[in-house]
Amino acid sequence: MVHFKIAGIDVSTEVNADFWALHFIPFRASAVNVTNMTVEFYMKSTGDDMVHWELMENSTFTIGKVDIQMGSSFLNWLISLMPQHINQAI
Repeated sequence: MVHFKIAGIDVSTEVNADFWALHFIPFRASAVNVTNMTVEFYMKSTGDDMVHWELMENSTFTIGKVDIQMGSSFLNWLISLMPQHINQAI
């Protein structure tokens, strides 16, 4: 069995996405930045030849922090008021 842990990954993305809150409040996201992401997984060989491997069930994916940039300054201000709630929800 081999244990893989890849940590300290930062991802910056540009997003063209629309969200609707309560079916009538539009939100347009323009960027999502993920900081300090960690991927941890285990693999084991399925045969004696050590060529074929399978992913084990106990894999984890951890996100340190998520920053969302919206299309308007008002929505950016609203998101700046509740970063802890957004990160807890994710």
